Amino acid sequence: MAFTEEDKFKIVFALCHSGKILLPNSTHFDSVFNDRLINLNIIIEEQALALVTKIEANKLSFEKSTTKDNVKQIGDIHLDTTRSLSNRRSELRRLLSELSNLLDIPNRCKLGGSGMSSVRQ
Repeated sequence: MAFTEEDKFKIVFALCHSGKILLPNSTHFDSVFNDRLINLNIIIEEQALALVTKIEANKLSFEKSTTKDNVKQIGDIHLDTTRSLSNRRSELRRLLSELSNLLDIPNRCKLGGSGMSSVRQ
């Protein structure tokens, strides 16, 4: 099994790289980066795709929890959303680090206090 083009772009997006990094006719093309996504064994590919799925779910959960509609109080009960956000951010960092280490591709995501942003060179 080899990564599909969609799989490769999901990995690129998860690690906050430009999608053009995989396009050979682009000035952003990086052959080293591209080579790291081919000729991998099935175990590495399956683990990478599982991590990407977890990262996507975590990002979606993180985005939902940081919206203005987030409930912080119900009657006399106050919900501590700060700890939950901190835990999610830590988990997202851990998942991104694992994917980066597994594929030997740098992680360019910067997790700020309010969410994720891409770091540009």
